[in-house]
Amino acid sequence: MFTRNRVIMSHNIKTPLTSISRAVGNILQLKYGQIIKSLFANNEQGFVYDPNDLSTMFQDSAGTIPVTAVGQPVGLMLDKSKGVVLGSELASVTEVVSLPIDGVVGVKTYNIGTVAIGKTYQISFTVTNYTGSGDVGIAGPSTHWADGTAVNTASNGTKTCIRTNIGTGSINLYTRNTAACVFSNISIKELKGNHAYQSVSASRPILQRNATTGAYYLAFDGIDDFLRTNAINFTATNKVSLVAGIRKLSDSTDSVVVETGTNYFTPTGGFALFSSNSFGLFVGFGVSGVNTFYIKLQPGYSAPRSLVTSLRLDLSAIDRPTQVKFNIDGARKDIAEGTAATGTFANTPIFIGRRGGTALPFNGHIYGLIGVGKLTTDSETAAIEKELAKRTGVTLDV
Repeated sequence: MFTRNRVIMSHNIKTPLTSISRAVGNILQLKYGQIIKSLFANNEQGFVYDPNDLSTMFQDSAGTIPVTAVGQPVGLMLDKSKGVVLGSELASVTEVVSLPIDGVVGVKTYNIGTVAIGKTYQISFTVTNYTGSGDVGIAGPSTHWADGTAVNTASNGTKTCIRTNIGTGSINLYTRNTAACVFSNISIKELKGNHAYQSVSASRPILQRNATTGAYYLAFDGIDDFLRTNAINFTATNKVSLVAGIRKLSDSTDSVVVETGTNYFTPTGGFALFSSNSFGLFVGFGVSGVNTFYIKLQPGYSAPRSLVTSLRLDLSAIDRPTQVKFNIDGARKDIAEGTAATGTFANTPIFIGRRGGTALPFNGHIYGLIGVGKLTTDSETAAIEKELAKRTGVTLDV
């Protein structure tokens, strides 16, 4: 009887442990792309920036010059959280259109569709019969795009570019040409995701490659390099997870790896990851202003140092250890200080490499950056950390 009971107890314990081990092992063996896809399977808000995927990067913010090799600037990095797929055709006119339509020269427009504020679009058109001297192209509301560059040309040929719209309303073909020209192959399709861009050429990070691991990374100069997005709406969630593979090269000043808004506590509901001069890493989220925000300071990681770090924030929890889970190189770090808080996260842009594009520049490398509006599981977090550790050359402490 004693032996039989012992066998039953052993069986009852062994089965769940084996199942758990198998489940964790299966997730760790999934390809990185499959894991990322599963994180956003229910249309979760967030972003995935992957310097190892050259197809997602362009040298200019307009998305017209692909990044093909190390040493090239990155002016546009596409977000992979939505799969980098195009939506349906939005151009209401796809046939040939001749401008000026009335034969009168000067600025003329012709409505071809409607776009939404904050959305990013792939725009394409072909111009033929161009013989004049002015520019022709496509204009959005107030003729402005978020990166400040025009969608135009002054020659025959096909132009394809990527633009984020800053207004709501109609989109038009236009011409300032001194003679008639012909538009054809007109296409406007939404490019889903939260794409990061830099319209100033001197402030673009540079693609480089780790000679040991073979992985690509973005090199930020610690002076004026940064990328930014349009507003990313996290207001529907009180949970956020952030995973990054980085190398910090300097401790001369606090510097921003990634931060929401102009700073993480204005507006409330922001979050951030810093490389700190006083401490190795600093993370925090703002809830209701300067006097109530969560801080995590982790000493002992002075530059130069490669790191894989993950941050999971849960504002639905009521105690600090549950609200914040912070890993460095796979090892859980204790909470240093802070105040428990409630609420949801904010609807703000994110800035990568510099606070609000004006201060606290990051001198270092970014190998990957993933943010999602939910809590990643321990096994999902471990799998992402493992991939980023391979790229950065970090040995995880697990």
